[in-house]
Amino acid sequence: MMDERFEEKEVITRKGESGDKIYLIKEGQVRLSNCNEDEIGDAPPDFILTEGEAFGEHALFTGEANRFTVVAGTACVLASLDRNSAEHILTPILDVLERARWKTVLVR
Repeated sequence: MMDERFEEKEVITRKGESGDKIYLIKEGQVRLSNCNEDEIGDAPPDFILTEGEAFGEHALFTGEANRFTVVAGTACVLASLDRNSAEHILTPILDVLERARWKTVLVR
């Protein structure tokens, strides 16, 4: 994972663009808005995420466009993981979880 720093009000991801990273908030907060960057202005965010929360996983794993514009609500530090690294790390974990799920289904 790589740390990335963003200043307050800096755009991190844009709605409609392809998502190529998953982000974990280490410090600060981010604001998710279901509108384009030029429409945000002073509109209240749809969601506020804080330390320990993550975003970007949906676009990263589905290949769909970002569903939200994400803006730094405060100065923040985010740990990011790109698509290749995420797949390398998470695929074995997902395989184990899938096997465990099927094992539970078959035992019933």
